[in-house]
Amino acid sequence: LQGTFGYELIEHRLDHFHETLLERIDKLETVLLGLMQIQITNTRMILDNQSIQTIKSCKEPSTSGLFLMQNSKHKVYCETDSLDGGWLVVQQRVDQKLNFNRSWTEYRNGFGTVGKGYDFWLGLEAIHQITKDGACELAVEMKNRTGFYEYARYSHFGVAREADKYRLTIGGYSGSAKDQFSFHNNATFSTFDRDNDGDIINCAEKYSSGWWIDECLERTFPFYMWHDTYSSKTVQSNLNYPGGGRWTDKLSDKYRLSYSRMMIRCG
Repeated sequence: LQGTFGYELIEHRLDHFHETLLERIDKLETVLLGLMQIQITNTRMILDNQSIQTIKSCKEPSTSGLFLMQNSKHKVYCETDSLDGGWLVVQQRVDQKLNFNRSWTEYRNGFGTVGKGYDFWLGLEAIHQITKDGACELAVEMKNRTGFYEYARYSHFGVAREADKYRLTIGGYSGSAKDQFSFHNNATFSTFDRDNDGDIINCAEKYSSGWWIDECLERTFPFYMWHDTYSSKTVQSNLNYPGGGRWTDKLSDKYRLSYSRMMIRCG
């Protein structure tokens, strides 16, 4: 009996050891798979960056696409066809799926996927670094769901450093869209968690979008007015507003702003 009991005890301990060993092997495999995935991701990022041309300015490329800025190492999308080319895209909305009601940190660092067919915001710090030496201009392009197109250009555009709350400098309007951006000259940037406007309420929180704000007026955000030849009504849309826009008249969904982008060109 003692021999049988001793054998069963040894067998039980071996089974327990075997189970423990299998559990640790499973955990080790999970850790190794995680490390391999990180290595694969890092390698892909390195290869992607190596395959992207490094440029000093978006005036250099002959075709639109992704590039690396030489000084900042930011990945940017350059537009070479529209409005005489040479533009660096800093904001884009193409499918309205990305939420633009973001924190101060996210607006500072940027969010979304930089590229032709994606919603993104390049980031206030990146925009500041690109525009801090002056001589930059801004172009804003918009389309609604009928394909109606408008644009606005500003010959002077710049964004100050974070210590100055990314204060905006803008002027020199031209274009087909009504000028609703010059009003923001010298305004500081606000988000739902960083209220820098002069109003008694948080305008960024009210309108669910970060922007350069002085007070909560209709033109506080990137509103652009145009006369829609399809509806014979005036449409008001917000570049960052959830769902693609607001308007003064209750229009069919097809008249909602479906595309917008902001581009800068320096030097």
